[in-house]
Amino acid sequence: MIVRDEEQRLPACLESVRKIVGEVVIVDTGSSDHTVRIALGYGARVASAPWKNDFALARNRALAMATNPWILCLDADERIAPEQGGYLRALTSRTDVHGYTVQIKSFIGDAPGGESMTDEACRLFRNDPRIRFDRPIHEQALPSILALPDARVLRSRLLVLHEGYLNPVLREKNKTARNTAIIREALRKSPDDPEIRYAYAVELYQQQRYEDALGYLLPLLGERQEGQRHRDWALPMADMTLKAAYALKQLGRANEAWSLLEQIQAREPDHPELLDFAAGERIERRQPTQALMMLNRASKPIDHSPSSRALSGSGTYRSAHLAGMAHELLRNYGDAASNYAAALMHRPDYAPAWSRLSLLAAVLGQEQPLMGLLAARSAFIPPRQWMTLLQESLFAPDHGLAERLWELAPDAVRSRHAVIWSAIALARQDADLAQRELAHAHDLPERQWVDWGLGAKSMSAEPNAVIAPPDFAGTLTEPVYRRCQDVLLQMRAWEALAIWMETIAPASSSPQAPVHRLYACLDAPSRFIRTLLQCAQPTSLPASVEASLGALAAHAGLYKEGMAWLERANRMDAAPPDTAAALALTHSLLAQHILPPRMANTIRHIDRDDARLLYRSLTIPLF
Repeated sequence: MIVRDEEQRLPACLESVRKIVGEVVIVDTGSSDHTVRIALGYGARVASAPWKNDFALARNRALAMATNPWILCLDADERIAPEQGGYLRALTSRTDVHGYTVQIKSFIGDAPGGESMTDEACRLFRNDPRIRFDRPIHEQALPSILALPDARVLRSRLLVLHEGYLNPVLREKNKTARNTAIIREALRKSPDDPEIRYAYAVELYQQQRYEDALGYLLPLLGERQEGQRHRDWALPMADMTLKAAYALKQLGRANEAWSLLEQIQAREPDHPELLDFAAGERIERRQPTQALMMLNRASKPIDHSPSSRALSGSGTYRSAHLAGMAHELLRNYGDAASNYAAALMHRPDYAPAWSRLSLLAAVLGQEQPLMGLLAARSAFIPPRQWMTLLQESLFAPDHGLAERLWELAPDAVRSRHAVIWSAIALARQDADLAQRELAHAHDLPERQWVDWGLGAKSMSAEPNAVIAPPDFAGTLTEPVYRRCQDVLLQMRAWEALAIWMETIAPASSSPQAPVHRLYACLDAPSRFIRTLLQCAQPTSLPASVEASLGALAAHAGLYKEGMAWLERANRMDAAPPDTAAALALTHSLLAQHILPPRMANTIRHIDRDDARLLYRSLTIPLF
């Protein structure tokens, strides 16, 4: 190991190998904390060396000190996954192998246990003076191993857990500035080295300097590196492709991104992460059938090359979630729910799948998959995800979903949020009683918003009654405007919400109607639906939103208004595929009201339950 100021992370690393290695050799490059004392406490042999902006130089100093026949290289922010001692001994017992690649699972985001990226590197190899690291950053021992006569390097399942890419660690260690400086110097010395160019492209990409990153990624992707064996291991084509495609999209060059994906997929047709990305593009382009074909391939296990890098969930929960989205576009809600449930069986805390599954259950009244999954996986769902589910359920039409979720929630979640939950539930019937309940909330952060909603609902009988939202600074931004709408929707404060929409406009071009949550209005009185339609009218809306407004109106029995919106949506190329069916049903239901009874009897065969299900489905917000 090489270390510097790692007193927070070093103990976990050394503890993970304490019983499975014969010696620990550490080169300290200038620690000013208790790193050296901790290392000595674990029996490590420690040498000090000045830091010279060269990781390979420091690692080679440590290699020269090692005495055992095999080397395992780790960083302080890494640890060996548990229960691998026997497997490590089996790997090092072979006499016909010079080294092994290991799986490195790097957590990304704010905390370990969430999203991760897995790749491979040669970190386990024989102690041979001919084997040394090269390159000042992203250093590798593999080239020197492969240069040996009859070199043999195998892949292993040895798993290393890495926390160095977590946001708090990146901020603390200031790795971006350090790495950028080292790579720039390396580029100055070796401007044509593909691996250094790739390392610099990654740094630029992580800094969101997409145009600069493309200046390195695109030429690298166009180059052939035949005859240079070690580079086939070191440069991950799929990872470069994904980064380049994402950068192109961020720069508004979506067609170039799609063309690049198609080119590289011809070379790596079954790479799960590439397939997931391409399927996501198909979903954005409203091509769900093609997306499902790609996702079916992504879910089949393949043997990656050692240059592959895989984002967590590619081929499992991420692919299943994308399949659910594709089925939603096809209005196959049963298949969509099954795919979301499959994603959650792979990863119970995957928030996007919970969000879509709970939305389908709320709007369509099909709660069986959701409740069954919650009952089976409740112990694996983090409190934060429980609160998201409970908050979203408050927007559901009133058929008991919120109450059933509350009964399933863990005691720790219920005790923390019982007062707020009770106040919102009471506010639907009695704002004064809810206000008295809210007095017990003390300093909960949600209290000010619930208190604002109760005040707005209580004053809704007064002409032009408007209350400024919490921390109002004079300009009503769209996020604050939507938050106000959400609070009133949860409380079923229809009169207050109507006043809010008629009186207050957000500082944006978005419609004042709560188009992001039209499904929450399914049980609203028809007088509120009329107000909502009037507020949405002046704004140009996408076909899917116009169809949703038409379906909502028809659902409330406002058939003429519903037909007007559905007809407008149906004339647009991007209209949902079942808008025409909803329009035909609306015409038929209106005819039942305006035709003489004898003529109306000829169309009595229409199933109103089917019509209501179709109307509800159109209010589900797509992606």
